Amino acid sequence: MKRKGDIADFFVKRHKSGPDQAQADPTPKTSSPGSSQPGASQARCLVCSSVNSIGIDKEQGQGVSLSREWMNFEIQVSGQGSRTTSLSILRNKVRKHALSKAHTQAVKVAEQQKEAAIENAVETMTESYMKETEAVFRTAYHLAKKNRPFSDHESLIELQELNGELQSRSITLLRAEHLLKRSIRVIQSFKESPGEKYSEALEAKQTGEYRSIALKTNAKLKSINPGQFLQSLVNNLEKRLSFEDETIMDLSILDQSKWPSKPSIRHGEEQVKRLCKRFNLCTDQALNGMRDLLEEPSSEPKDLKPLMNCMKTFPVGTAECERNFSLMNNISSDKRAVLLISNISNLMMININGPPTSKFDPRKYTRTWLKSHRAASSVRSRQCSVKAPAESKFVWNIL
Repeated sequence: MKRKGDIADFFVKRHKSGPDQAQADPTPKTSSPGSSQPGASQARCLVCSSVNSIGIDKEQGQGVSLSREWMNFEIQVSGQGSRTTSLSILRNKVRKHALSKAHTQAVKVAEQQKEAAIENAVETMTESYMKETEAVFRTAYHLAKKNRPFSDHESLIELQELNGELQSRSITLLRAEHLLKRSIRVIQSFKESPGEKYSEALEAKQTGEYRSIALKTNAKLKSINPGQFLQSLVNNLEKRLSFEDETIMDLSILDQSKWPSKPSIRHGEEQVKRLCKRFNLCTDQALNGMRDLLEEPSSEPKDLKPLMNCMKTFPVGTAECERNFSLMNNISSDKRAVLLISNISNLMMININGPPTSKFDPRKYTRTWLKSHRAASSVRSRQCSVKAPAESKFVWNIL
């Protein structure tokens, strides 16, 4: 049975000339306290070093602070005299530390962390701590969200919208398929019913004049068959835009307009399985949602929402890729510090898919930081000081 405050329970020892080593045997390697020789070693308290702070419990932890000597390998293990004497001195140090109020509070905090009680304590923390730390996260998120070089490209949104509805970021693949098929039908209709511009061209050919300008025949220009040209255009579009792709067929399984009059309860089962495999979703949950939808077409099954959300993530055109490449070039530029790939990926994720600053909720990130004692008003971190340029103060006084 171990005694309270046993050395093996809460201390590790390291040699100055080597890496940290956790040892249960407290045998000192030298007999010279404070020696800097390679044989000298030091100890620390595992509990105090892991807790690092009494925490947010102000009533029990008020006026108590953890010993930095026991936290930072500053307790000398070696002692003068024999091994028994050195061991006895070290045990006395450990026993005094184990019975101290600071160590007792550290043990309580460690136990609370294991039981996840610290999360409940953060919930009851004063609102001022939460608000000031949330402000830090909002500021950091705003800097990542409003990347200055990339924000300049937001002026191109109007041009992208003028290029057509396919440039919209909110359009889905099924919606794009519907628009493309409709455009092809419009082109086919021109063979039977000429459009406004083509009618003007035919009228100008007959009258030999277009907007008071006389038209002359040019033998070098060969006319083409309009119907043949339009049909060739339709064929090329259908060949390039394969509407019989398996992915499109799977995505259209939720389109009720394409269902049979009396669909089976297992209708679309294979398509749902393929989509779940593609998106790494729970197949059973999606199938249950699909069956609920078949039984009640007007409902919105909860089990089917994850699949429906993933179906909206398919990129429709190259416009989205161009946005991402442009953003990556602006983030990873020569004028900025060297960033890791993971940092660039995180910044791109915030810019592309992150909510606007007004809808960003930093509370869950604040809880994690406060749990690690990283409040915005903490005195442990380096304080930020803003110095205004002296030469501008005189101008500001005039304004």
